[in-house]
Amino acid sequence: MKFGVFVNGVLILVFVSIANSCPNYSTVIRKSDVLHAVYASRQIFSNGNKAGTRISNTPYKFIHLIQRQFFNQGDSIRVGIADDGNNRIIVFRGSQGIEQILRIGSSVLRGSQQITLGSQNVEVVSFFNQALELVMKDLSPYLKNGRKRYILTGHSLGGALASLLALKTRFYYGAVWRSSKSSLITFGQPRVGNAAYADLHDQMVPKFRKLRFVYKSDPITKLPNALFAGFRHHSRGVYLGSAARFRSSQPLVQFCYPGESLSCVNRGESIIPNFNHHEIDAYLNTLKATGIQYRTAGGIKSASFEQTLIMTCQGK
Repeated sequence: MKFGVFVNGVLILVFVSIANSCPNYSTVIRKSDVLHAVYASRQIFSNGNKAGTRISNTPYKFIHLIQRQFFNQGDSIRVGIADDGNNRIIVFRGSQGIEQILRIGSSVLRGSQQITLGSQNVEVVSFFNQALELVMKDLSPYLKNGRKRYILTGHSLGGALASLLALKTRFYYGAVWRSSKSSLITFGQPRVGNAAYADLHDQMVPKFRKLRFVYKSDPITKLPNALFAGFRHHSRGVYLGSAARFRSSQPLVQFCYPGESLSCVNRGESIIPNFNHHEIDAYLNTLKATGIQYRTAGGIKSASFEQTLIMTCQGK
């Protein structure tokens, strides 16, 4: 048994080492993947989804939906599984409205909990871990097909659950990451865990297989406060905003350096918190816009989403 654990550990280390190398045009996260993820993160809010429902503006169709009650007020956790051939999206619904955000915020402030992943102990928001555990039994059968390429995604609370799922699958559902093109793509994601969580996440989930989008002054992306149990974001931040300080007509997509990258996501247009910047449509409208200016972490302009991500990996 110990030998088996050792072998699996070596395989994980080999995978991470290979997958943390810079992507090329055949392995890089595609702009189309991001658009499919943001459309899925928007549609999962609809109560009209069922097996067979197509996600608008994508080739994906839902094959299963899971919903579990969490709060006494009637709030629930919802996750959808959608397929397009050998591609699979796992999408978590985000927070609905200011009232639910405030209720979830109150639960978050009640504390964190320690969880063990492999030999590592990390602190995560208790609410996020408990919410994910509510759906794991029903979700687990859809995490075992190693022939699929997975996109784990969600907005707001959904992004937090997708982040936590991404790390847990590295330890317990290796089929999710068997494809070198599987990815984690979140929008308006709050901090999920402490520095140890962020470090482990960046060690186990390759930095260029995950994108954490932040739109302007979205306040949820700055919560819980970094003083709360030393919480910190994992990589890879991507800032969505305006290409010029006083001209908002041209949208900007700028990739950030690894880790929290506060200087990348905190700018003049993002100083004053604005809940409108947390709306999923704010993310969608920027990402589907024409005339986007793409910049590397170093500020170099590039012609395409894919090229900019590759150049950022190369240190440009």
